[in-house]
Amino acid sequence: MKFAYVALALSTATAELHQRFKKDAEQSCITNQSQCGGQNWQGATWCCDPNQECKSNGKDQWTKVCTPKTNQNNNQGQNNNQGQNNNNNQGQNNQNQGQTGRLDTWAQCGGNSYRGNTACYDRDVCKVWNKDYAQCVPKSQARKDAEDASVNRVWQQCGGKSWSGGDCACEPGNSCIFVNEWYSQCQPNANQNNNQGQNNNNNQGQNNNNSGCATWNSQCGGQN
Repeated sequence: MKFAYVALALSTATAELHQRFKKDAEQSCITNQSQCGGQNWQGATWCCDPNQECKSNGKDQWTKVCTPKTNQNNNQGQNNNQGQNNNNNQGQNNQNQGQTGRLDTWAQCGGNSYRGNTACYDRDVCKVWNKDYAQCVPKSQARKDAEDASVNRVWQQCGGKSWSGGDCACEPGNSCIFVNEWYSQCQPNANQNNNQGQNNNNNQGQNNNNSGCATWNSQCGGQN
């Protein structure tokens, strides 16, 4: 009987001690808008919420309470404004894209790894530069590039047997001059007469026809 009484007393004391520790733990930090400091304050001085701080309540100099941190409020306001600005900008971009659906001049419009819009404005054309890049360029520029690509530069080959480079056009101021049956070359017009005379002396006229083209202002037919 004596042992049962002792066991009951120990159990009761343990429960009371546990409740006291629990109460002390709950009171070890201060909740929102509760007093955490001030004159003659003997309790805890730190706030349970890490986003709050213990500071004057703004009503008197004797009382401090747990209130949201000033920086936290400012940052929250800034984040809200930033989010609103981002949403506005995104909406504006989507609106502009929806209105036009076209890419500006010089913008990328294609390529192997490109996944964006491919539509240029009517004034432009999507020109392929290589397998990885295409660009919106003005149609006038695209035509000029195409013409330049079809014209042979000075001193470049422009004809000959087995020549597969297209027609015999040379850039202005030059003519496609026969050199031998395998090779014709774009040369300045000033050299044309000298080379033509040499070719005639070497009886290369027939070979000139074999080159596949006649030079600018050169004979291209007639008796014999």
